[in-house]
Amino acid sequence: MQRRTLLRLSAAAAAGAGVSLLGSGQGHTAPVNPLGTAPTTPFAVGVRRYDWRRGSRTLTTYVYYPATGTPGGNPVTNAPVADGVFPVYNFMITHGLLTSWPDSRIISANPQSCVDMGSPASSVRAKVLFVHGDRDSTTQYSSARQAYSQMPAPKAFLTFVGGSHTSFWSDRRFPNTAVDWAR
Repeated sequence: MQRRTLLRLSAAAAAGAGVSLLGSGQGHTAPVNPLGTAPTTPFAVGVRRYDWRRGSRTLTTYVYYPATGTPGGNPVTNAPVADGVFPVYNFMITHGLLTSWPDSRIISANPQSCVDMGSPASSVRAKVLFVHGDRDSTTQYSSARQAYSQMPAPKAFLTFVGGSHTSFWSDRRFPNTAVDWAR
Protein backbone atom coordinates (compact mmCIF):
# COMPACT_ATOMS: atom_id res chain seq x y z
CA MET A 1 0.00 0.00 0.00
CA GLN A 2 1.42 3.40 -0.89
CA ARG A 3 2.28 5.63 2.05
CA ARG A 4 0.01 8.49 0.85
CA THR A 5 -2.93 6.07 0.84
CA LEU A 6 -1.96 4.90 4.31
CA LEU A 7 -1.92 8.51 5.54
CA ARG A 8 -5.37 9.16 4.07
CA LEU A 9 -6.68 5.98 5.69
CA SER A 10 -5.13 6.97 9.03
CA ALA A 11 -6.82 10.36 8.77
CA ALA A 12 -10.13 8.67 7.98
CA ALA A 13 -9.74 6.37 10.99
CA ALA A 14 -8.97 9.27 13.29
CA ALA A 15 -11.99 11.18 12.00
CA GLY A 16 -14.14 8.09 12.49
CA ALA A 17 -13.00 7.95 16.10
CA GLY A 18 -13.91 11.62 16.51
CA VAL A 19 -10.37 12.98 16.69
CA SER A 20 -8.59 15.22 14.22
CA LEU A 21 -5.20 14.98 12.57
CA LEU A 22 -5.23 18.74 12.11
CA GLY A 23 -5.89 19.85 15.65
CA SER A 24 -9.45 21.02 15.10
CA GLY A 25 -12.33 19.26 16.77
CA GLN A 26 -15.56 17.92 15.38
CA GLY A 27 -18.07 20.13 17.14
CA HIS A 28 -16.77 19.52 20.66
CA THR A 29 -17.95 22.00 23.28
CA ALA A 30 -14.93 21.86 25.60
CA PRO A 31 -12.48 24.75 25.31
CA VAL A 32 -9.32 24.09 23.35
CA ASN A 33 -6.09 24.05 25.35
CA PRO A 34 -3.63 26.69 24.17
CA LEU A 35 -0.83 25.37 21.99
CA GLY A 36 1.90 23.91 24.15
CA THR A 37 -0.34 22.79 26.99
CA ALA A 38 -1.60 19.32 27.73
CA PRO A 39 -4.52 18.01 29.76
CA THR A 40 -3.61 17.59 33.42
CA THR A 41 -6.15 14.87 34.18
CA PRO A 42 -6.15 11.32 32.81
CA PHE A 43 -8.83 10.02 30.45
CA ALA A 44 -10.41 6.65 29.88
CA VAL A 45 -9.15 5.10 26.65
CA GLY A 46 -11.30 4.02 23.73
CA VAL A 47 -10.16 1.92 20.78
CA ARG A 48 -11.53 1.34 17.31
CA ARG A 49 -10.27 -1.22 14.81
CA TYR A 50 -10.21 -0.63 11.07
CA ASP A 51 -9.43 -3.32 8.49
CA TRP A 52 -8.63 -1.84 5.10
CA ARG A 53 -8.08 -4.06 2.10
CA ARG A 54 -6.38 -3.63 -1.23
CA GLY A 55 -6.53 -6.78 -3.28
CA SER A 56 -5.39 -9.64 -1.07
CA ARG A 57 -3.59 -7.37 1.42
CA THR A 58 -5.18 -6.23 4.68
CA LEU A 59 -3.96 -3.35 6.81
CA THR A 60 -5.35 -3.56 10.32
CA THR A 61 -5.16 -0.25 12.19
CA TYR A 62 -6.11 0.44 15.79
CA VAL A 63 -7.00 3.99 16.81
CA TYR A 64 -6.73 4.68 20.54
CA TYR A 65 -8.31 7.91 21.78
CA PRO A 66 -9.37 9.80 24.93
CA ALA A 67 -12.80 8.51 25.89
CA THR A 68 -15.53 9.28 28.38
CA GLY A 69 -15.62 7.12 31.48
CA THR A 70 -13.33 6.26 34.35
CA PRO A 71 -9.57 6.43 33.69
CA GLY A 72 -7.56 3.25 34.16
CA GLY A 73 -8.12 -0.28 33.05
CA ASN A 74 -8.10 -1.62 29.52
CA PRO A 75 -9.19 0.35 26.44
CA VAL A 76 -12.93 0.14 25.76
CA THR A 77 -13.93 -0.84 22.23
CA ASN A 78 -15.94 1.93 20.49
CA ALA A 79 -16.22 4.02 23.68
CA PRO A 80 -17.69 7.54 23.28
CA VAL A 81 -15.02 10.13 22.52
CA ALA A 82 -14.14 12.61 25.29
CA ASP A 83 -14.84 16.29 24.67
CA GLY A 84 -11.84 18.30 23.55
CA VAL A 85 -9.20 18.52 20.87
CA PHE A 86 -6.34 16.07 21.08
CA PRO A 87 -3.12 15.53 19.13
CA VAL A 88 -2.67 12.50 16.93
CA TYR A 89 0.25 10.24 17.80
CA ASN A 90 1.34 8.15 14.83
CA PHE A 91 4.24 5.66 14.93
CA MET A 92 3.74 3.64 11.73
CA ILE A 93 5.71 6.11 9.36
CA THR A 94 6.82 9.03 11.59
CA HIS A 95 10.29 9.60 10.12
CA GLY A 96 8.79 9.73 6.63
CA LEU A 97 6.54 12.62 7.73
CA LEU A 98 9.69 14.57 8.60
CA THR A 99 11.60 13.70 5.42
CA SER A 100 10.02 12.11 2.35
CA TRP A 101 6.42 13.28 2.94
CA PRO A 102 6.94 16.34 5.16
CA ASP A 103 4.10 17.90 7.10
CA SER A 104 4.88 21.29 8.64
CA ARG A 105 2.00 20.90 11.14
CA ILE A 106 3.98 18.31 13.10
CA ILE A 107 5.32 19.89 16.29
CA SER A 108 6.58 16.78 18.09
CA ALA A 109 7.58 13.43 16.61
CA ASN A 110 8.64 10.05 17.97
CA PRO A 111 10.22 7.76 15.34
CA GLN A 112 10.42 4.27 16.86
CA SER A 113 12.72 1.58 15.49
CA CYS A 114 12.94 3.60 12.29
CA VAL A 115 15.12 3.50 9.22
CA ASP A 116 16.74 6.55 7.68
CA MET A 117 14.32 7.85 5.05
CA GLY A 118 16.43 10.77 3.87
CA SER A 119 17.31 14.28 4.87
CA PRO A 120 14.86 16.26 6.99
CA ALA A 121 12.66 18.71 5.10
CA SER A 122 13.38 22.37 5.85
CA SER A 123 9.64 23.02 6.30
CA VAL A 124 9.43 20.75 9.37
CA ARG A 125 10.38 22.29 12.72
CA ALA A 126 9.39 19.45 15.06
CA LYS A 127 11.15 18.36 18.21
CA VAL A 128 12.05 14.72 17.63
CA LEU A 129 12.55 11.83 20.08
CA PHE A 130 14.02 8.71 18.46
CA VAL A 131 13.56 5.41 20.34
CA HIS A 132 15.33 2.21 19.29
CA GLY A 133 16.56 -1.06 20.79
CA ASP A 134 20.23 -1.68 20.07
CA ARG A 135 19.58 -5.39 19.34
CA ASP A 136 16.80 -4.78 16.79
CA SER A 137 16.93 -7.49 14.10
CA THR A 138 14.13 -5.89 12.02
CA THR A 139 15.50 -2.38 11.46
CA GLN A 140 19.16 -1.53 11.88
CA TYR A 141 20.09 0.55 14.91
CA SER A 142 22.79 2.28 12.81
CA SER A 143 20.15 3.48 10.32
CA ALA A 144 18.16 5.16 13.09
CA ARG A 145 21.36 6.76 14.44
CA GLN A 146 22.07 8.08 10.92
CA ALA A 147 18.54 9.55 10.72
CA TYR A 148 19.07 11.14 14.15
CA SER A 149 22.38 12.69 13.12
CA GLN A 150 20.69 14.48 10.19
CA MET A 151 17.82 15.91 12.26
CA PRO A 152 18.18 19.49 13.57
CA ALA A 153 17.70 20.23 17.28
CA PRO A 154 15.71 19.93 19.42
CA LYS A 155 16.15 16.18 19.34
CA ALA A 156 16.96 13.23 21.58
CA PHE A 157 17.76 9.54 21.10
CA LEU A 158 16.62 6.97 23.67
CA THR A 159 18.42 3.62 23.33
CA PHE A 160 17.04 0.54 25.04
CA VAL A 161 20.19 -1.48 25.68
CA GLY A 162 19.54 -5.10 24.74
CA GLY A 163 16.15 -4.09 23.29
CA SER A 164 14.58 -5.60 20.19
CA HIS A 165 12.31 -3.99 17.58
CA THR A 166 9.38 -3.40 19.98
CA SER A 167 10.52 -4.73 23.37
CA PHE A 168 10.58 -1.21 24.82
CA TRP A 169 6.79 -0.92 24.43
CA SER A 170 6.39 -2.92 27.65
CA ASP A 171 8.94 -0.80 29.54
CA ARG A 172 7.26 2.01 31.57
CA ARG A 173 10.17 4.34 30.81
CA PHE A 174 9.10 4.44 27.16
CA PRO A 175 5.57 5.92 27.48
CA ASN A 176 6.64 8.19 30.34
CA THR A 177 9.51 9.61 28.30
CA ALA A 178 7.43 9.92 25.11
CA VAL A 179 4.62 11.77 26.92
CA ASP A 180 7.08 14.08 28.68
CA TRP A 181 8.80 14.80 25.34
CA ALA A 182 5.51 15.52 23.56
CA ARG A 183 4.43 17.93 26.32
